[in-house]
Amino acid sequence: VPKLHVQGHKEECQYCRHFAYLTGGGRTCGEGVERPWPETNVTGMITKDANKGHREDILNDTQRDWCHKKVIGM
Repeated sequence: VPKLHVQGHKEECQYCRHFAYLTGGGRTCGEGVERPWPETNVTGMITKDANKGHREDILNDTQRDWCHKKVIGM
């Protein structure tokens, strides 16, 4: 459970899934999975009228672009 959302989960879930309590996860950022959401949300709005195939292509391209930018920025 990403750190931002852990407080919204049941207490027992917080203890068994929180990064601080997982082996090797205490110093993990935990929010990396949430960083592309703003761009993905915009893409979702843009593609809402597209057919299924076109929508999947655009969303896949957006994700590939995000991953490429992430690698280039490392």
